[in-house]
Amino acid sequence: MTAATALKAVREHMRENGIDAWLVYTFYDSNPVFWHFCKKLGFVSRRAFYILPSEGAPTLLCSYLDQSHVRPLAGRKELFSGRAEMVFKLGRLLGGSKRVAMEYSPKCNTPYVSRVDAGTKELVESLGLKVVPSGDLFQHAFGRWTPSMERSHARAAKVLEEAKDAALDFMRDALRSGRRITEYDVQQEMMSVFAARKLDPQGPPIVACGPNGADPHYVPSKVEHSPIRLNQPVVLDLWGKIGDNGTYADITWMAFTGKRVPERVIRVFSTVLEARDAAVGFLKDHWKEEPEGWKVDRAARGVIEKAGFGSRFKHRTGHSIGLEGHWFAANIDDFESHETRRLVPGVAFSVEPGVYLTGEFGIRSEINVLMTSRGPRVTTCIQRELDKVF
Repeated sequence: MTAATALKAVREHMRENGIDAWLVYTFYDSNPVFWHFCKKLGFVSRRAFYILPSEGAPTLLCSYLDQSHVRPLAGRKELFSGRAEMVFKLGRLLGGSKRVAMEYSPKCNTPYVSRVDAGTKELVESLGLKVVPSGDLFQHAFGRWTPSMERSHARAAKVLEEAKDAALDFMRDALRSGRRITEYDVQQEMMSVFAARKLDPQGPPIVACGPNGADPHYVPSKVEHSPIRLNQPVVLDLWGKIGDNGTYADITWMAFTGKRVPERVIRVFSTVLEARDAAVGFLKDHWKEEPEGWKVDRAARGVIEKAGFGSRFKHRTGHSIGLEGHWFAANIDDFESHETRRLVPGVAFSVEPGVYLTGEFGIRSEINVLMTSRGPRVTTCIQRELDKVF
């Protein structure tokens, strides 16, 4: 979405919600939202504000010292020298406004939105303004996928599926032939597929067998890894995008290195899949209401709690996906945060419930979902059965 298109979309949203201006503030690169409105030409070392009124031209207010280092993508530039002039000009540029949106979340319930320090919020409030959260504004302007983003995501998802299948075949062939392999070996097999298909993971994928799978963010390395033995669950978590402006895809798949899967593993795996499908089912039933992200988390988490594994589900159900693996739109979360942003058409996210049994194993299943004007659409491969690799 171009800056001009984003400005038009967000202004309409501001007027509908009684927001007079969006004040985007940064200091020492504290706010990535700022760079959706301005172009970085050098290091910006002083405070800077991008003021987007619901009516009229936007303005970049920055220090004289940074004037050659930043340029607004739309609107004009105004300079200040010293704090007193900064506060005076900020008040003048916001004159007539009553409600101003900033990257702020009450009680930091949504930390992905909270980029403004308490002191700056107090400064703006001292000008007689009411500060309200800007999370919905950003999502409306930049968080929704375009058709080209959908196509880019589909290409990445296809590569992830190829890499996942290659990893399963690699493990199957090695175990059948009695060849010793490690988590790192399987990881590098997937990395070779990524390289051949020009997919950038910006970090190696997760391969975690047995007890290592109970650590949701365990990643093997050349130095630290475990051998893959018989009769173990194996977690494969892989992600990436194609091209600098590509859209991410992110999946998690489960394998078992044996013919007979223990009843405990089957029970946990079935619970996780039921939780995943409960989240998608909730979305299918309620998409017209544009539900808040926390409600979908509750739908999945309730299944795991009912099965007696509630304390072993140690993270949110899903994260926003876009030009970064963890994007700035709504997450599926009522655990790490309380996500009140609505799941509007165009936003995409993972659904990835998991159960982690310390000292034993972990199970996670992850798909990606795009909200469309006709409801939710799963955009990645869906695991229905535990893959046996023996």
